[in-house]
Amino acid sequence: MIKFQKFIKLSLLFMIVAGLFSCNKDDGAEPFSVIGDVIVLKKTFDGEVKYANSYIAWGTQPMTMAKVVTPYGPEYQLEALSEAKNTYAKEPGNSDFSTATPTEGNYHFLVVHQDISHDVADLLIFDDIDTTEIASVLVANQVISVQWESNSDADNFVVRLVNTSGGLTFVSQTLSKEQKRLDFSPGTSGAWQETPVIGENYQVELLAIRYEDITDAEDLSYHIQEISIGQQTVTWE
Repeated sequence: MIKFQKFIKLSLLFMIVAGLFSCNKDDGAEPFSVIGDVIVLKKTFDGEVKYANSYIAWGTQPMTMAKVVTPYGPEYQLEALSEAKNTYAKEPGNSDFSTATPTEGNYHFLVVHQDISHDVADLLIFDDIDTTEIASVLVANQVISVQWESNSDADNFVVRLVNTSGGLTFVSQTLSKEQKRLDFSPGTSGAWQETPVIGENYQVELLAIRYEDITDAEDLSYHIQEISIGQQTVTWE
C-alpha cells in the first residue's frame, strides 16, 4: 500500500482528529500518487443546522498546485499545509456554512507534480448523520468529564475543547464508537495546545465521524465522509 505523508495543521477542522493523522516519513522512492477527500461538516448555529464542505489532497511527493472542481460548477484553490507541500486543503469558515444540503457526486482534485497534472475523483454520498447529543459536561478541580449518547451513525468520536477566540485548547485521541464518556485534564492523553484558564469559558465539541464505505481499513483516515459536531459551553474550574 502507498504510504502518504501526512501533516497536521491544527487550525483545520477536519484535520483535528487525533489518532487518524500521523506524520510518516517518505523517502520519495515510491511513484507519485495522490488522494483527494471531500468531507461534509454538520454544525448547529443558533439552533439551525448547517453544512459545509472541507477539501484535502494528500500526495506522496510535493505538489506545486492543487484545486478541487465541484460537480455543481465552482472550483476552489487549495492551500499547502506545510513547507513540504505534500498536503493541500481548504477549510470552511462560519460564513461558508449553509442550510442547503451538500451536493452529491464526483469532486475532482486537480494537482500538479513536477509540471505534470493529475486528476483524482472522490465520490461524495451524503447520509446526513445525526449529531451526537452531549448528555452532560462537568468541570471540577481542573478535570472535565464529558458524557454523550450513543450514535449508530458514528464510526469514531473525537472530543475537542475550543477557546472563545476559536483556537484549539485540547483534542482527544480517536475514540471508539462504543465509548460514551471521556475524562481529561492538562497532562492527560491527547493533544494540549494551551493550558485552560480558571474562570474562562470554553466550547466542548463532540465530533461524530463517519467514513466512506471502503474495505481497506488502513485507508480510513483518507476517506472521511462526514463529521457532525455537537457543542456545549463550559467554564473551566
